[in-house]
Amino acid sequence: MPNLLRLFFLVLLPWVAAGAVQAAPAGVHERRLEDAIRRNQSDVADAVGQRYENTVIRQYQATYPATLHACIKSQPAADLSAFDVALVIGRDGAVTQVLVWPVTGVASCLRERLLHEHFQRPPFAPFHSHIHMTFSP
Repeated sequence: MPNLLRLFFLVLLPWVAAGAVQAAPAGVHERRLEDAIRRNQSDVADAVGQRYENTVIRQYQATYPATLHACIKSQPAADLSAFDVALVIGRDGAVTQVLVWPVTGVASCLRERLLHEHFQRPPFAPFHSHIHMTFSP
């Protein structure tokens, strides 16, 4: 019996918990993104934060057009609806969290790629960056 209990705590409980997080109602994801956008507004309230946000945007614009194009091509019928991306950048410049809303195939693909991104070190951490994505025909 102790082995079965150990199996539950080591394997099944984390698996169940991970499923619960992914199955959170859509409103939860939207509220998390809205909170991150509010934090971004606070983070860019002064010149130092604004300069760093501009640095993040420039790096994103230089690096991600090809990635975004690949994400669009990877979707059978790509939903090109506008979406928001919120990045949480840690002390070393590594992206620690990416939130997207609404969650589309393209947004999810981009989110997965951004999770491995590094930016210049922020002036303070965590730094919250916000990117609004729109597509034109």
